[in-house]
Amino acid sequence: MLALGLILIIVAALVVLTVLFGANNASITFDLTLFDVQTTPLGVFLMGAATLLVLVTGLALVQRGTRSQLQLRRDRKELARLHAREGRTGDAGGATGTTSSPTTAERTTATEPGGEHRRPLPGEEPGAPEEGRRPPV
Repeated sequence: MLALGLILIIVAALVVLTVLFGANNASITFDLTLFDVQTTPLGVFLMGAATLLVLVTGLALVQRGTRSQLQLRRDRKELARLHAREGRTGDAGGATGTTSSPTTAERTTATEPGGEHRRPLPGEEPGAPEEGRRPPV
């Protein structure tokens, strides 16, 4: 894969050099029905490069949004599963007077940067590190 990537980069560099130095100054006309556009081969190349840049940026944004939505859906499903499990065990615990402490998964939130930040327990000061862990520097 590395070799193929390097070969493609070299080919792209050769195409750019050919367009910059080898292209003649002939005029190219595009008929767009309402008006005509005149440009050079370099102009056509740069318009194509700009179009490709916009396309790649759009695809990257769609991929990022899809990944974000998928993670959000997974988090909601996990949260619903934890609430359902807590609901089944919570009734029995409430009847005997015992309380269960939340698990680490129940104390995490996906909306914070990094996704795995622990929510403080009742009576614990916010921002306190977990036991055995050093605070971030």
